[in-house]
Amino acid sequence: EAVEAYARLPIPDTTEEHWRFTDLKGFDPESFDSDGADVEISTMLDLDVAGYATVTEHGIDFANVPEGVRFEALPEDYERLYSLVGWTEKFAAHNAAMWKHGLLVVVPKGVVVEKPLYVRIAVTGQTFWRLVVVAEEGSRASIIEEYASPSEDTEAYSNAATELFVEQSAKLEYVSLQNLSKQTWHFATHHAQVGRDAELDWVAGGFGSKRGKTRIQNDLTGPGGTSRVTGAYFADGEQHLDRKSVV
Repeated sequence: EAVEAYARLPIPDTTEEHWRFTDLKGFDPESFDSDGADVEISTMLDLDVAGYATVTEHGIDFANVPEGVRFEALPEDYERLYSLVGWTEKFAAHNAAMWKHGLLVVVPKGVVVEKPLYVRIAVTGQTFWRLVVVAEEGSRASIIEEYASPSEDTEAYSNAATELFVEQSAKLEYVSLQNLSKQTWHFATHHAQVGRDAELDWVAGGFGSKRGKTRIQNDLTGPGGTSRVTGAYFADGEQHLDRKSVV
């Protein structure tokens, strides 16, 4: 269904309200290809973490996994997958149709993870990334997600989808950093569901890319639920970074 939706839906243009500030003229998502070589990238932050994962087109390498928390490759049949980000929009449909590497993080009821979890995604060629985070009732956790290019001249198309579930009285800190080359197109769809008396602290940082758009949506589903979104973007020259937030 996602493949059919991607083929059917046109690439958005500036006549659409959500895209009126971002012109995709000259962008062809099928023109990017990876050479399959191993890549090395440096991270923006040097932190003491509870869990660490590095993602390339070859798969996910887990440096360590915290006890009592699911920090693992995302199963294709996970029950909550696609429930917040489906395939009704062109780029979300492309992600749903093409992703092969994703991360599942589940913090069980009442568990507190003192140190952050960190995942770093190497963006080359066509990179489709999927993240699902579930903070169960009364839990506490922080996760940092970083998209990075292996070199300043890397040409790539990055397409990411994130689904966050913050259940009753849970607290989640989510940091998404984009540190991509000026030859990379980056598109992301992030959607969160925040329950009763739950708290989501969300930080989005854009420090690179050629052109792109990030869509952020928060659904407050119960009394006392709160969500704070903070964005920091740095661009120069002909870089174009567009973010749309909905609560």
